[in-house]
Amino acid sequence: LQFGSTAVVLETDEAQNGFNGTEADLSLQAEAVPEVTAGRAASLEESDYKGFAGQIQKVFSERDIEALSRLCAYPVYVTTEANTEGQDVADAAALISQKDDIFTDAMLQAIAGVDPEELTPSQAGIFIGSESKSPGLFFSLTEDGQLNIMGINSEVIDQ
Repeated sequence: LQFGSTAVVLETDEAQNGFNGTEADLSLQAEAVPEVTAGRAASLEESDYKGFAGQIQKVFSERDIEALSRLCAYPVYVTTEANTEGQDVADAAALISQKDDIFTDAMLQAIAGVDPEELTPSQAGIFIGSESKSPGLFFSLTEDGQLNIMGINSEVIDQ
């Protein structure tokens, strides 16, 4: 994948589970900067990715689609049970319209079941969700050193 000038290599199982991406529109980032990422990180390992994962868990436990929309880099790739092919969601308004498709019981359980202390960065970023990688979401650093959600997969794939 190519996010701006940063190349991201997805592991095979991540690519198969719909975490495709396109160049992120960074013009929306000023509004999307969460508190836990106030400092710009040079690398994912230097970022507060565990704090960001905790913030994601809070957003999902509260089913707060507006807060979720502020954590995303746009376009964000979204796969749901209603749209198993997935799509690039261009902006916060389009994401907010998919609230019920994103905040499914399976997705809420998958996100809640993750221990942020156990997360480890990969070249592609960090996956938070079920062990089968579906449902869950993927986040990473954007070019400006901010943590943002790059892909959301609320589709449940039978293993």
